[in-house]
Amino acid sequence: MKRKLSLLMVLMMVLTLIPAMPSFAATANRVDRVVSVTSDGNTLTNSPNLLIDADGKNDISTGQVFRVELADGAEWGIGAENNVTITNGSVSVLRISDKRLEVTINSAASNSIIRIPLAVEFDGAPEGAQKVKVVALNSGVTAGEYTFATVGASDVTMKVDSKVKIARSGNQQVSFIIDETAVGSFDTTKDYTFKLPKDFSWSTVSVTGGAAVLDSASDRELKIDVTNANPAALQSIFVTANVVPSRDAKYGDVTMTVTRGEITPSSLVIAEYVDYVGVVSVEKVLNVISGKDEDNLYTAKVMIEEPVAGTLLSGRFIEFSLEKDNASLEAGEILKLNHKSGSSILSIDGTSSKALNGSGSTSTIDSTTSGAITVDSHQWDLEVTNTSTTKAKYELEIPFVVSALYEGDVVLTVKGAGIAEQKLVIAKATKPVTVEIDKNSSADLKIGLQKQTAPDIIITETEAGALSEDVVYTIVNRYSENNIIWKDAKIEVIEGDLELNEDDSDINGEDKGVDIVVETKSTKASKIKISNVQVTLDRTVPYGPFELNFNFGVTGKYENLSSRVDRKVYFNVVTPAPGDQNATTTFKMDSTTYTMIINGQPQEMTMDVAPFIQDNRAMLPIRYVADAIGAKVNYDPQSRVATFTKDATVAALYLDSNILYVNGTPVTMDTKPVISNGRAMVPVIYVAQAFGFQYGTDLVYDAATRSVTIFPVAK
Repeated sequence: MKRKLSLLMVLMMVLTLIPAMPSFAATANRVDRVVSVTSDGNTLTNSPNLLIDADGKNDISTGQVFRVELADGAEWGIGAENNVTITNGSVSVLRISDKRLEVTINSAASNSIIRIPLAVEFDGAPEGAQKVKVVALNSGVTAGEYTFATVGASDVTMKVDSKVKIARSGNQQVSFIIDETAVGSFDTTKDYTFKLPKDFSWSTVSVTGGAAVLDSASDRELKIDVTNANPAALQSIFVTANVVPSRDAKYGDVTMTVTRGEITPSSLVIAEYVDYVGVVSVEKVLNVISGKDEDNLYTAKVMIEEPVAGTLLSGRFIEFSLEKDNASLEAGEILKLNHKSGSSILSIDGTSSKALNGSGSTSTIDSTTSGAITVDSHQWDLEVTNTSTTKAKYELEIPFVVSALYEGDVVLTVKGAGIAEQKLVIAKATKPVTVEIDKNSSADLKIGLQKQTAPDIIITETEAGALSEDVVYTIVNRYSENNIIWKDAKIEVIEGDLELNEDDSDINGEDKGVDIVVETKSTKASKIKISNVQVTLDRTVPYGPFELNFNFGVTGKYENLSSRVDRKVYFNVVTPAPGDQNATTTFKMDSTTYTMIINGQPQEMTMDVAPFIQDNRAMLPIRYVADAIGAKVNYDPQSRVATFTKDATVAALYLDSNILYVNGTPVTMDTKPVISNGRAMVPVIYVAQAFGFQYGTDLVYDAATRSVTIFPVAK
């Protein structure tokens, strides 16, 4: 007996030495933004937030405790512990010290988010990233460190977005930006002074942002007054100006130097003075509608003019290119080069693009046999055939189309043959329509239900005539393989004088969206409403956002362009929430079709495997059993265990075993779960009874029709 007691004592001591298994936390932690501060600044106003997201799991729960700690040089602001919040729950926060807050979770849900405002004061914080540390303690919160602020090496910096090429005319504008890297970095006691090199001067200066004003701009020096800068906000100063070279100015980089004020770097190249700029110009910037492709609708006219004879280099090529994904030469039209005056020295190079057919003064823009324009239809060359003796002047007519997906400046890049690279805006593009999804309509549609009502859609023309006649515009499922079937829709003009072809404006042939055909284009910008949309979702549709493509352009035939003007989330695909199932569900043996009566409306649905009788018991697929009784189900194919959960009840079945465990208590069944056609099938009567359903009242088997009916959740 003593020997047995000794062995028992040794075993108990060994067990005390085994460390507790760690809990694997699964919260999703992040900081919503990173701010810049000085080493003795603060984030008391407009603070970033540490967000601890339960992420759909139940890893954080009542009684758990975790800490949030700051590094050296940082302290929590006064009252920081009072501003911690949680959605769908409650927390208590204790300020242990100026560096530590301890958070106790009083209650939480799987969708809870704990929000901790990082209202922090710094005192000699080191340069670089400032981090907050999460210590999990006994909680399911993910431990880790997260950057929420940066202490900069230099308090004020400056930069240019690009080095501008300037000419003697002084018409080219340069710009640079002066940034605070930390709040309150601008020195309000003095001006900032910027000096140009010898033989360059400032002209037409504009200063905006950061409460800064132009003090003076005389000759080489530019002074900026920051007296009124806000010491509590992170600010930037934007400077635009013309830099004018004198007759004696040297070609090359133009370097601006800071002669007053602490700014990094102390000098900056803001421009390049070049000899040949302005050889190419645009006659007129056009206003165009993206996605339209009508005969010779948009033609840009570009002037090519030598400032002096011999500017363009003989034997070289002037290269033209539109931004590849935004615009293209228009199929079926003609690229024209018109000689205006001076020497005749230019020719279209028909070999420079597969889209061109012909060289010289004209070249036809051809399409491929597949109907898509070749990928290089956005670029072409002009050849300089000889050197001019009198300065040459040409006009290049460029017929073009713009991708329906693009809006903004249509840019033409020109370079070569002595021309420094220039970017010319030839047009400003606007999309033909805007798209609005009715937010007042239901945005959640359920898997497996037929003819559900989807939100209304409003299509608004951006200007009269934006939509062309006899063009099939489409609204379609982003992924055509999704089994979301459009059953019905009402398409009508609710504003303006646009007329639709009512016969052709309908659900498309594949039942994956709608076609809209204009019969008479508008003279007043119009609105089209798509309402009473009925869609069916089968059981294979994935959960989550469902997107539509709105194709209101015709430029998709161009290999590098799109007919789509927008893509939007139309609705969310969901399944009925566990415990909220108010449907009466009827399953028929040996049939994949079943019926749910929801709010008095019968819905016929389809399963991917049919129920059957085994050992006088109705065997149903686990997923559909769970839906019918309002439970969650998880199946582990490795352990071959199906686990149903609802409220405080857990029911587990092992395939090939006739034992059902209800909250750990074994219940003997008279049949076993099995795999049929790759699906786990269980005796529905035992699973339903585990959750309080009574046979004969809540669950009924009709032998005549060989059907099982499950009524709404048992009370």
